[in-house]
Amino acid sequence: PMRATPEDHFGLSVGSLEELEELRARALAFAEEDDRVTVTSQSLEDYGALKLHSFYVTYLLPLTIEVQHFEYPS
Repeated sequence: PMRATPEDHFGLSVGSLEELEELRARALAFAEEDDRVTVTSQSLEDYGALKLHSFYVTYLLPLTIEVQHFEYPS
């Protein structure tokens, strides 16, 4: 079986900030019903030419899922 630390993760990219926020809201709603779900707060990493919006979800898998949206400011 696979063994992973809580920092081990894989990422899923979504097409818009609204989609990211909707998925986080759905994950939080699911977490209210199942205490095995962990959802982090939404974060923003600003690199100037790129803004990375993301949050992490852990549920049943040995890896954490990072849901992210790449924003390219003009």
